[in-house]
Amino acid sequence: MRFSKIILYSVFLIGFGMQAQAETFCAKHDKLSELLNSRFGEQQLGVGLAGKEAMVELYVSKKGTFTLVSTDKEGLSCIFGAGDSWEKLEPKETASAM
Repeated sequence: MRFSKIILYSVFLIGFGMQAQAETFCAKHDKLSELLNSRFGEQQLGVGLAGKEAMVELYVSKKGTFTLVSTDKEGLSCIFGAGDSWEKLEPKETASAM
């Protein structure tokens, strides 16, 4: 694993208040996406870039389970967070400048 990926995973784990676990589940992106859908009913809700090295995705089910996935440039996806009771929030309106 590249040093930059180790730092990326550490930042996300700390940012989400999770402890790093000894085992990480990784698979090709298509396989992992299919697994999350078939086993948990999770669909991709959002995606973003984490620098030039990785893409971060959020998968959510109607039951409220969710999984955070990081995918590298070679298409290897790893789960770095998961949970339940996901709640979608609407953006708050910001006060306009006076």
